[in-house]
Amino acid sequence: YDASVLKVAAEYPEVKFLSCAGTETTPNVSSFYGRMYEARYLTGMVAGAMTKTQSIGYVAAFPLPEVIMVRAVNPSAEVRVVWTRDWYNPAEETNAVEFLVNSAKADVIAQHTNSSAPQEAAERLGVYSIGSNSDMSAVAPKAHLVAAVWNWTPFYTDVVQKLQRGEWSEVSYWGG
Repeated sequence: YDASVLKVAAEYPEVKFLSCAGTETTPNVSSFYGRMYEARYLTGMVAGAMTKTQSIGYVAAFPLPEVIMVRAVNPSAEVRVVWTRDWYNPAEETNAVEFLVNSAKADVIAQHTNSSAPQEAAERLGVYSIGSNSDMSAVAPKAHLVAAVWNWTPFYTDVVQKLQRGEWSEVSYWGG
């Protein structure tokens, strides 16, 4: 959302903005995100350890580097990716899981989309699942293995305390 954040920030220079996953900063805009590849590496290790068919399905929104990381635990495993080209499309995500399980014989489904549809479809189809950005164990208690989840509370607390002390400065934060 960089373009939108930067446009609004220019209209309201006295307001401070945080842009999650943003890439640009200005005197009133800071960007922040985490090193998702670190968490994805760990979830990939879980997927590699749990697959019996050596086929792991990945419902991915966009081609990002974090998508294929399971070989550290299981060099025989293959990752089959279906790109949805959308961060939130439950119907498309469900179709992707059905294809990955039925055609690619995936027995572990990972995702980096924003709905619970891949988790629910994995549960319905009797395979394991790995969530993204949310603990999805409530929607898929038998399927859900793990999820990469960020706890942004320490970062937000630090930013708010700096604002309260008048110590704001734009920053591009990329924490691990």
